[in-house]
Order: sequence, then structure tokens, then C-alpha cells
Amino acid sequence: MNPLTIATWNMENLDDRDNASWIVRKPILKRMLERINADILMLQEINTISALVDLISGTKYENFEFAHTKTEAGIPYALRNLGILSKWPIVDVKQYLHELVLPPMWRKVTAILMERICM
Repeated sequence: MNPLTIATWNMENLDDRDNASWIVRKPILKRMLERINADILMLQEINTISALVDLISGTKYENFEFAHTKTEAGIPYALRNLGILSKWPIVDVKQYLHELVLPPMWRKVTAILMERICM
């Protein structure tokens, strides 16, 4: 029986908008990604989905199922998206925003803005 490997990785603001920086960073991250060798990989701080697509190109993760956080408009957030790469099909995704977090009772809060989201 083969073991199941699940890993999590904070991508530290994965972003390909600064091409000079991305050219240097990509091969280092790709080597790290290949060493992880996970069946399910949960990722944090993906700033651009295109950077992740570029990073996994040519690796075992290229054909994995992929789900990521989305705005109400159905597009990735501008910064710090969460993502999951899975060797197996992802059959459903539920994104929890503020509905599970109540405002602090000790002060009046007019609006709650949370940058972090759970999938």
C-alpha cells in the first residue's frame, strides 16, 4: 500500500509580475516543489495564478486538479490566494469568508474585513 502524502507550503507572495525577480525565483521554487512530491498540496500566498501555472509546468503537478480562492466575481484575489493541487478529483469547493466569524463583543464593529480565507 502506497502512503498518502499531504503537504502545505506558504509560497511567500508567489508572483510573476516582476519578470526579473521571477526568472531568478522560479527555478529555485521548482526544485523545492519537486522535492515535496505530495499527493495533495495546499498552498498559501499565491498572488498570481499564472505564476503557479508556470511553476508547475513540466512537473508531476501539471495535471493535478486545482482549486483556489475566488472573489464574489469568480476571479482570484489580487493578493494571497489559497490553492489546492490534488492528484485526485476535487469534487466540491466551499469557500468560507466572514460568515463563521462573529465580531468581538467588547467593541462595536461596523465592518469586518478579513484577508485570509479558508477553503
